[in-house]
Amino acid sequence: TATSVAESLFYLDRFAEAFDAYRRAQLHYALALQAAPNHRKLLDSMAVALWGSALSLSEVGRHAEALADIERALDGGSRLLALDPSNSNAQRMLLILRSDRARLLSRTGRHDEAIALAEANIAERRERAARAPDISEPARDAVVPLHALAEMHWARGNLAAGCAAARRAVEAWAAYDKRWGLTELDRKQSDEKAAETARRCAR
Repeated sequence: TATSVAESLFYLDRFAEAFDAYRRAQLHYALALQAAPNHRKLLDSMAVALWGSALSLSEVGRHAEALADIERALDGGSRLLALDPSNSNAQRMLLILRSDRARLLSRTGRHDEAIALAEANIAERRERAARAPDISEPARDAVVPLHALAEMHWARGNLAAGCAAARRAVEAWAAYDKRWGLTELDRKQSDEKAAETARRCAR
């Protein structure tokens, strides 16, 4: 796909080059969408490319620009879901994009907006998990953004709220591990976050 090179560069931590490649992919999709504005695969691909460019920008500290790309990706994802309301991939993509928008709002100093969006997103993810209690993916999706909420409280300067959120995240990951087990990467990241929580919240 047009984003394959960009994704490879991103995973190699070559973020400036990844950003340029994502922008080239977006131009490709934009031209195609002029001819077929409601083409679902093109809308999905454009949203993914914008998400990728947003992540690339954020990695180099250009958070305001990243936020603009995330909002464009959200617009495209919402349009795709309006065309295909039963599209579970589009539904999940919007949840992920809203989580990243919350993080970027926090990084640009819009802390109250960030926390409100993150909390609403977490509630929506939990509802989705409750509708499919025997499937691991929505259960994992429901715990993934919990540590980010703690970071948002800490960025706002609220140690107590951040520690409460971080402890809930540690407990949620432990419960998920007991039910489903963790991948090696999830376990490494979960252990790191648990250690960070213990260190920051020891007072």
